[in-house]
Amino acid sequence: MDTLKIQKEQTRMIAHRGVSGLETENTYSAFLAAANRSYYAIELDIHLTKDGEFVVIHDETTKRLSNHNLVIHQSTLSQLQEIELFEFEKHTPNPYHKIMTLREALVLFRKYGKKCLIEIKPSLFSSELENLLQLVKSVGMLHGVYFISFQLENLIALRKINKEIKLQYLINMYEPKALEACKKYKMGININYNELSLDIVKIFHNNQIEVNVHTVDNPIV
Repeated sequence: MDTLKIQKEQTRMIAHRGVSGLETENTYSAFLAAANRSYYAIELDIHLTKDGEFVVIHDETTKRLSNHNLVIHQSTLSQLQEIELFEFEKHTPNPYHKIMTLREALVLFRKYGKKCLIEIKPSLFSSELENLLQLVKSVGMLHGVYFISFQLENLIALRKINKEIKLQYLINMYEPKALEACKKYKMGININYNELSLDIVKIFHNNQIEVNVHTVDNPIV
């Protein structure tokens, strides 16, 4: 898959896991490729390590992207960063492809003036979410980040901690209860584009709720 060039007009394009169509997802190479393009924002995924560090990786284990099968929440940061991730679309380890910390990624995005969508993969305790907010704030990116998650409890807890941060509720299919949650907790919606229709867009817009979609890889849609 190559990157797409479209007449984006008012559409805000987001690089999913960096430029994951050209580089190994969620790596420095993928993020740098996105930072050097005209994307509005860069999306990444986070998990929490055994020693309380937020790392950037989509899966719960390293199996899909490396020759090792470490469980993220059972491993320390130092153990994870010893792993060489695969080269893009190959099963060949690349010594330059390492698991990044969230801090490292955010520092890069701030340097290039990019917004960031942080997808929180696991369910986290309120204390862990507070630590996440403190980390983002310490990098100076609190107003440049959207926190997104399929785990509604994460978003509710974040809203209770901070009334101003940007939240998006990830869903695959529209349900009225998603609308009610967005209204109650002042969140945007981030829905699978295959399930989106003009009627659904109008429902959310009529309630002053921002509508976002994931993951569009075809310019026709």
